[in-house]
Amino acid sequence: MKIYQYGDSKNIIGKQLKDLRTKRKLSQKELAEQLQLLGLQWSDLTVLRAEQGIRFVADYEVAVIASFFQVSSDFLLNII
Repeated sequence: MKIYQYGDSKNIIGKQLKDLRTKRKLSQKELAEQLQLLGLQWSDLTVLRAEQGIRFVADYEVAVIASFFQVSSDFLLNII
């Protein structure tokens, strides 16, 4: 399976994800727990890797994260 990269990163939501998490004053573990309640199999390590751009983030995961933070997917993807 080929994992596409965006520059040096495997995703383009990492910075936005970290910014949103820290603005909400959530730890990586707390965010992972909230995302698990929404059906994602994320751990605190998964959050860390996504924020660092080490982990590919699937489209359905972007949708769940956007919904949790009440932002658009475009916002997470830096399209706006």
